[in-house]
Amino acid sequence: MNMFTSVEPNPSSPLNKAERTRERILLTALSLFRTTGYENTTLRQIATKSGSSLGLAYRYFSCKEEFVLAFYESLASEFIQQIASLPQGKIAQRFTAAMNAKLALIEPHSELIGVLLASALNPSSRIAVLGQPSADIRLRMQAAYAQVVRDSEDAPDAATSAALAKLLYITHLAILYFRVNDRTPSGRATRELLAWVETAMSYLPLVYRIPFFSDSLRKLAATLDAVFGGTTDEHATQ
Repeated sequence: MNMFTSVEPNPSSPLNKAERTRERILLTALSLFRTTGYENTTLRQIATKSGSSLGLAYRYFSCKEEFVLAFYESLASEFIQQIASLPQGKIAQRFTAAMNAKLALIEPHSELIGVLLASALNPSSRIAVLGQPSADIRLRMQAAYAQVVRDSEDAPDAATSAALAKLLYITHLAILYFRVNDRTPSGRATRELLAWVETAMSYLPLVYRIPFFSDSLRKLAATLDAVFGGTTDEHATQ
Protein backbone atom coordinates (compact mmCIF):
# COMPACT_ATOMS: atom_id res chain seq x y z
CA MET A 1 0.00 0.00 0.00
CA ASN A 2 2.11 2.77 -1.45
CA MET A 3 1.46 5.95 1.16
CA PHE A 4 3.61 8.88 2.18
CA THR A 5 5.39 9.90 5.32
CA SER A 6 5.25 13.67 5.36
CA VAL A 7 4.42 16.71 3.34
CA GLU A 8 6.37 19.05 5.56
CA PRO A 9 8.68 21.38 3.61
CA ASN A 10 12.34 20.51 3.38
CA PRO A 11 14.31 23.21 5.24
CA SER A 12 17.23 22.85 2.82
CA SER A 13 14.93 23.38 -0.15
CA PRO A 14 12.39 26.16 0.57
CA LEU A 15 9.13 25.90 -1.33
CA ASN A 16 8.04 28.66 -3.67
CA LYS A 17 4.58 30.21 -3.43
CA ALA A 18 2.96 27.76 -5.85
CA GLU A 19 4.48 24.76 -4.04
CA ARG A 20 3.33 26.09 -0.67
CA THR A 21 -0.18 26.56 -2.03
CA ARG A 22 -0.24 23.02 -3.40
CA GLU A 23 1.06 21.65 -0.12
CA ARG A 24 -1.54 23.55 1.88
CA ILE A 25 -4.35 22.19 -0.27
CA LEU A 26 -2.95 18.66 -0.07
CA LEU A 27 -2.56 18.77 3.71
CA THR A 28 -6.12 20.05 4.03
CA ALA A 29 -7.45 17.25 1.84
CA LEU A 30 -5.67 14.55 3.83
CA SER A 31 -6.92 16.05 7.09
CA LEU A 32 -10.50 16.04 5.79
CA PHE A 33 -10.15 12.46 4.57
CA ARG A 34 -9.15 11.50 8.11
CA THR A 35 -11.99 13.33 9.85
CA THR A 36 -14.80 13.21 7.30
CA GLY A 37 -13.96 10.13 5.26
CA TYR A 38 -12.64 9.90 1.73
CA GLU A 39 -15.98 9.25 0.06
CA ASN A 40 -17.72 12.03 2.01
CA THR A 41 -15.16 14.74 1.22
CA THR A 42 -15.67 16.98 -1.82
CA LEU A 43 -13.18 19.12 -3.68
CA ARG A 44 -15.26 22.17 -2.80
CA GLN A 45 -14.88 21.36 0.91
CA ILE A 46 -11.14 20.98 0.46
CA ALA A 47 -10.88 24.33 -1.31
CA THR A 48 -12.94 26.13 1.32
CA LYS A 49 -11.09 24.59 4.27
CA SER A 50 -7.70 25.42 2.72
CA GLY A 51 -8.67 29.03 2.08
CA SER A 52 -8.46 28.59 -1.68
CA SER A 53 -10.91 29.13 -4.47
CA LEU A 54 -12.34 26.05 -6.16
CA GLY A 55 -10.61 27.07 -9.38
CA LEU A 56 -7.24 27.27 -7.64
CA ALA A 57 -7.73 23.84 -6.07
CA TYR A 58 -8.56 22.44 -9.52
CA ARG A 59 -5.38 23.96 -10.90
CA TYR A 60 -3.29 21.70 -8.66
CA PHE A 61 -5.59 18.70 -8.31
CA SER A 62 -8.06 18.04 -11.10
CA CYS A 63 -9.94 15.41 -9.10
CA LYS A 64 -10.12 14.04 -5.56
CA GLU A 65 -8.21 10.92 -6.49
CA GLU A 66 -5.08 12.96 -7.25
CA PHE A 67 -4.71 13.79 -3.56
CA VAL A 68 -4.42 10.11 -2.70
CA LEU A 69 -2.06 9.42 -5.60
CA ALA A 70 0.14 12.24 -4.30
CA PHE A 71 -0.04 10.50 -0.92
CA TYR A 72 1.10 7.21 -2.46
CA GLU A 73 3.84 8.90 -4.47
CA SER A 74 5.36 10.81 -1.58
CA LEU A 75 5.60 7.77 0.68
CA ALA A 76 7.05 5.66 -2.13
CA SER A 77 9.70 8.30 -2.89
CA GLU A 78 10.67 8.56 0.77
CA PHE A 79 11.01 4.78 1.03
CA ILE A 80 13.01 4.44 -2.19
CA GLN A 81 15.51 7.05 -0.97
CA GLN A 82 16.22 4.85 2.04
CA ILE A 83 17.01 1.69 0.08
CA ALA A 84 20.56 2.74 -0.77
CA SER A 85 21.38 3.12 2.93
CA LEU A 86 20.13 -0.31 4.00
CA PRO A 87 22.77 -2.32 5.86
CA GLN A 88 24.68 -5.00 4.03
CA GLY A 89 23.56 -8.55 4.66
CA LYS A 90 21.54 -11.41 3.31
CA ILE A 91 18.18 -11.08 1.60
CA ALA A 92 16.20 -11.91 4.73
CA GLN A 93 18.04 -9.30 6.79
CA ARG A 94 17.77 -6.59 4.14
CA PHE A 95 14.08 -7.26 3.57
CA THR A 96 13.44 -6.93 7.31
CA ALA A 97 15.38 -3.66 7.39
CA ALA A 98 13.36 -2.38 4.40
CA MET A 99 10.09 -3.38 6.05
CA ASN A 100 11.03 -1.69 9.31
CA ALA A 101 11.76 1.48 7.34
CA LYS A 102 8.41 1.27 5.56
CA LEU A 103 6.49 0.58 8.75
CA ALA A 104 8.12 3.60 10.38
CA LEU A 105 7.00 5.74 7.44
CA ILE A 106 3.35 4.72 7.61
CA GLU A 107 3.07 4.75 11.40
CA PRO A 108 2.15 8.46 11.72
CA HIS A 109 -0.56 7.98 9.10
CA SER A 110 -2.19 4.75 10.26
CA GLU A 111 -5.52 6.50 10.89
CA LEU A 112 -5.60 8.04 7.42
CA ILE A 113 -4.55 4.76 5.81
CA GLY A 114 -7.36 2.99 7.62
CA VAL A 115 -9.85 5.51 6.26
CA LEU A 116 -8.56 5.06 2.71
CA LEU A 117 -8.25 1.29 2.89
CA ALA A 118 -11.73 0.37 1.65
CA SER A 119 -11.32 2.44 -1.51
CA ALA A 120 -7.66 1.46 -1.94
CA LEU A 121 -8.61 -2.25 -2.01
CA ASN A 122 -11.56 -1.76 -4.34
CA PRO A 123 -10.36 -2.72 -7.85
CA SER A 124 -12.90 -0.40 -9.46
CA SER A 125 -11.74 2.61 -7.44
CA ARG A 126 -9.50 5.17 -9.09
CA ILE A 127 -7.25 5.08 -6.02
CA ALA A 128 -6.93 1.29 -5.98
CA VAL A 129 -3.45 0.25 -4.89
CA LEU A 130 -3.35 -2.18 -7.82
CA GLY A 131 -5.11 0.14 -10.27
CA GLN A 132 -3.67 1.63 -13.43
CA PRO A 133 -3.25 5.18 -12.02
CA SER A 134 -0.77 3.84 -9.45
CA ALA A 135 1.07 1.57 -11.91
CA ASP A 136 4.18 3.76 -12.12
CA ILE A 137 4.46 3.79 -8.34
CA ARG A 138 4.26 -0.01 -8.24
CA LEU A 139 7.03 -0.28 -10.83
CA ARG A 140 9.27 2.04 -8.81
CA MET A 141 8.58 0.10 -5.62
CA GLN A 142 9.34 -3.19 -7.33
CA ALA A 143 12.59 -1.72 -8.63
CA ALA A 144 13.45 -0.81 -5.03
CA TYR A 145 12.91 -4.40 -3.92
CA ALA A 146 14.98 -5.57 -6.86
CA GLN A 147 17.82 -3.50 -5.42
CA VAL A 148 17.23 -5.04 -1.99
CA VAL A 149 17.75 -8.49 -3.54
CA ARG A 150 20.48 -7.57 -6.03
CA ASP A 151 22.74 -5.99 -3.41
CA SER A 152 22.36 -8.84 -0.92
CA GLU A 153 25.17 -11.20 -0.05
CA ASP A 154 23.13 -14.24 -1.08
CA ALA A 155 21.49 -12.87 -4.24
CA PRO A 156 20.65 -15.60 -6.78
CA ASP A 157 21.00 -15.35 -10.57
CA ALA A 158 19.43 -12.40 -12.37
CA ALA A 159 16.21 -14.14 -13.43
CA THR A 160 15.56 -15.62 -9.99
CA SER A 161 16.44 -12.30 -8.34
CA ALA A 162 13.84 -10.52 -10.47
CA ALA A 163 11.19 -13.07 -9.54
CA LEU A 164 12.13 -12.92 -5.88
CA ALA A 165 11.96 -9.12 -5.87
CA LYS A 166 8.41 -9.32 -7.21
CA LEU A 167 7.42 -11.72 -4.43
CA LEU A 168 9.05 -9.53 -1.78
CA TYR A 169 7.07 -6.54 -3.03
CA ILE A 170 3.84 -8.54 -2.70
CA THR A 171 4.90 -9.78 0.73
CA HIS A 172 5.50 -6.18 1.82
CA LEU A 173 1.94 -5.25 0.77
CA ALA A 174 0.56 -8.12 2.84
CA ILE A 175 2.56 -7.06 5.90
CA LEU A 176 1.40 -3.46 5.53
CA TYR A 177 -2.21 -4.60 5.37
CA PHE A 178 -1.62 -6.73 8.47
CA ARG A 179 -0.11 -3.76 10.30
CA VAL A 180 -3.01 -1.44 9.50
CA ASN A 181 -5.35 -4.01 11.06
CA ASP A 182 -3.04 -4.89 13.97
CA ARG A 183 -4.53 -3.67 17.26
CA THR A 184 -1.93 -5.21 19.55
CA PRO A 185 0.11 -2.77 21.69
CA SER A 186 2.73 -0.98 19.56
CA GLY A 187 2.09 -3.41 16.70
CA ARG A 188 3.50 -6.38 18.61
CA ALA A 189 1.82 -8.92 16.30
CA THR A 190 3.33 -7.23 13.24
CA ARG A 191 6.81 -7.38 14.75
CA GLU A 192 6.30 -11.07 15.51
CA LEU A 193 5.08 -11.70 11.97
CA LEU A 194 8.07 -9.89 10.48
CA ALA A 195 10.44 -11.91 12.66
CA TRP A 196 8.80 -15.11 11.42
CA VAL A 197 9.09 -13.96 7.80
CA GLU A 198 12.78 -13.18 8.29
CA THR A 199 13.41 -16.64 9.70
CA ALA A 200 11.50 -18.31 6.86
CA MET A 201 13.36 -16.24 4.26
CA SER A 202 16.71 -17.27 5.71
CA TYR A 203 16.12 -20.66 4.08
CA LEU A 204 15.63 -19.16 0.61
CA PRO A 205 19.19 -19.89 -0.61
CA LEU A 206 18.58 -23.58 0.03
CA VAL A 207 15.43 -23.40 -2.05
CA TYR A 208 16.33 -21.34 -5.10
CA ARG A 209 19.49 -23.34 -5.74
CA ILE A 210 17.26 -26.29 -6.65
CA PRO A 211 16.26 -25.91 -10.34
CA PHE A 212 12.69 -27.12 -9.78
CA PHE A 213 12.05 -24.53 -7.08
CA SER A 214 13.78 -21.67 -8.88
CA ASP A 215 11.72 -22.43 -12.00
CA SER A 216 8.55 -22.55 -9.90
CA LEU A 217 9.49 -19.26 -8.26
CA ARG A 218 9.82 -17.56 -11.64
CA LYS A 219 6.51 -19.00 -12.85
CA LEU A 220 4.73 -17.88 -9.69
CA ALA A 221 6.13 -14.36 -10.04
CA ALA A 222 5.02 -14.22 -13.67
CA THR A 223 1.49 -15.30 -12.71
CA LEU A 224 1.24 -12.75 -9.90
CA ASP A 225 2.54 -10.05 -12.20
CA ALA A 226 -0.81 -10.11 -14.02
CA VAL A 227 -2.34 -8.43 -10.96
CA PHE A 228 0.56 -6.84 -9.09
CA GLY A 229 2.59 -5.63 -12.07
CA GLY A 230 2.80 -2.11 -13.42
CA THR A 231 0.62 -2.72 -16.48
CA THR A 232 -2.63 -4.47 -17.22
CA ASP A 233 -3.19 -6.95 -20.04
CA GLU A 234 -5.23 -4.31 -21.82
CA HIS A 235 -2.35 -1.83 -21.76
CA ALA A 236 0.22 -4.47 -22.59
CA THR A 237 -1.50 -5.22 -25.88
CA GLN A 238 -1.77 -1.61 -26.99
